Amino acid sequence: MVNQTHRTRAAGLLSALAVAFCALSACSRPTFPDISIDSRAHVDEGFARRTTFQWIGALVFVGDTGRTVSRADFDLKQEIQHLASLQMRRKGFRQVAENGRLLGIYGLNIDEPTLRLIAQNHDIEITFEVPTRGLAVLFADSETGELVWVGSAQSTKGGPATLNLTRERLTHAIRVMLKGFPE
Repeated sequence: MVNQTHRTRAAGLLSALAVAFCALSACSRPTFPDISIDSRAHVDEGFARRTTFQWIGALVFVGDTGRTVSRADFDLKQEIQHLASLQMRRKGFRQVAENGRLLGIYGLNIDEPTLRLIAQNHDIEITFEVPTRGLAVLFADSETGELVWVGSAQSTKGGPATLNLTRERLTHAIRVMLKGFPE
């Protein structure tokens, strides 16, 4: 009976140590110190009345980065949109197909003339510099056409990336970037 008690305690202790190790190492969310993330609101008020969003454009240019995974089962545009939509819904915003109060554009290595053309087609005025390298997510007010929030993430790391690493890096960048989105 004593042996059984010691085995049970030992097993419990090993389980607790495994959980603690997992929490402190690989099971925790990865961080990427090479990714610099910035987000800023360009309007200080009114986010409470903007409860819906819709995506109006995606600009993903990957030809010159050398780091993007290109596989038939991985759509970079869809991955970025899915991750950004998930974070917006977590903040209480509802995604709609049309008539959203916030109009979203996201991109990777944005081509500025194309961005300005999309903005012009939706009566959005871009009055400041938008990051063209790395990942960018922008939201404009659908009524005023004013760009109200910009988030960006840039990496200093080069070289090819695996599919899993690409997903982890995108998830981290978008999660941290949209933490700064006003509620």
